Amino acid sequence: MKARKKCVLAGVLAALLLFTSCDTINAYLSGEQQAPQEPAEAQRAEYAKKATEEGGMKKIGDTVEYVSDLAGTKMAYTVQKVEIFDDYRDSGIPEEELEPREPNENPIVVVEVKAKKVSGKEKQKVNDEENKFDEYSNIGDIRILNRGMLDEEKETGRAYMPEILYFSGHPSAEDDPIGQHYCKYWLDPGEEAVFQVAWQMEDPVFERGQKAIIFDNLDGGVYLRIGGSSSPPVGAYVDLEMNVEEGKAES
Repeated sequence: MKARKKCVLAGVLAALLLFTSCDTINAYLSGEQQAPQEPAEAQRAEYAKKATEEGGMKKIGDTVEYVSDLAGTKMAYTVQKVEIFDDYRDSGIPEEELEPREPNENPIVVVEVKAKKVSGKEKQKVNDEENKFDEYSNIGDIRILNRGMLDEEKETGRAYMPEILYFSGHPSAEDDPIGQHYCKYWLDPGEEAVFQVAWQMEDPVFERGQKAIIFDNLDGGVYLRIGGSSSPPVGAYVDLEMNVEEGKAES
C-alpha cells in the first residue's frame, strides 16, 4: 500500500484556526514574534501547567471524568493498555476498519480505553426514526501528545491535534456509509464499553528552517489529553508511562 500523502502543515494551521485569532495566525505564517495569547489560550495554558506539574497528571488505570458537551453529558474514561507497533499491519487491526484514508509506514500507538456514559440523554426519535449522530459522544475528546506537544500546550495553550487512524467503536457502513461520523459512538446512560484508539506518527515538517511541533516522534514520553479543549478546560492529562525513542517501547 502506498504511504498516504497529507499536508501536515494544513493540519497545523487548522488547529491554529480553531484556537487562535487572525493576528496570531498571521504572525505564525510570517515568522514574526507570537502575538499575545488570547484569554482562552492563556487559560488553557495555565490549566495544562497545573494538570501536569502539580500532581495532577493521571496514570494508566486512573479514571478521568468530565462534562463533554453543553447538554451536560458526563463521560468517564480509563486507560487500560498501551502498545506501540513499528508497522500498523503488526497490530492486528483489520485494514478495512481503518479511518477512510491510507495509513503511512510510521509506527502507531494503540490505546485501549474503557468509556462510560455516567449520565446524559437517552436516544431521541424524530419522525419515529432513531436520531443518528446528534447527541453521540466523540472519541476525538481523547487526544495524543508527545513531549514537545505537551510543552507547547503548557506554554501557549494550543497544540496540533493529530488525526485518529483507528477507532474500534466506529459506526457500521450501513449507519455511516461514507465514514463522515467515524469518531462518533453511542452509550446509554450508565453503559460502558472498551474501545481501541490508534494514532500514527507523522513525517516531520520543516517551515522556514524550523521543525513543526507535531506528532512525529515519541521522544520524552507519550500522553493523552482526555476532555475537550474548551474554556474553561475540562478533563485531565494521562501519562502513558512511556519514555521511548521513536517506535521502540521500553521493555
